[in-house]
Amino acid sequence: MRTREAAVALAKLPRRFAFVPRKLACDARFEPHNRRRLDYVARRRAEVCSAWGHVSHGVGAMLSAEAWLWAAGEMASELGAETADPECFKSASTLYAQAKQLAAAAWELAERESTVAGKPGGDSAPPFGFEVVDEAKP
Repeated sequence: MRTREAAVALAKLPRRFAFVPRKLACDARFEPHNRRRLDYVARRRAEVCSAWGHVSHGVGAMLSAEAWLWAAGEMASELGAETADPECFKSASTLYAQAKQLAAAAWELAERESTVAGKPGGDSAPPFGFEVVDEAKP
């Protein structure tokens, strides 16, 4: 940096972690599932965004949790296949069911938020659950 202003401008720029998920240290057996998880959540966010115009922080968190559950379910299924342990398959089934429930809830929340906003992608939506009341009208 040659000037103080340049250093300040550089410090104000967004950081990489604001846009890219952290690289997690995963067990070697989980690594392929983690890669699919990251791909899945990116595609799912794009799908919800194209359908409803935006993805709020709440919907994004639900989609992220859904992706973790799918990845964990895949890992549990794989371990069950390796060990022939029915408990692993039982765990996988539970994880998949929870992921499916989160998927439906995230979709419904995105739909509700876009309806409250009045248009897809509307940033002027009030907090979910509140109505905008025009006091000027009788």
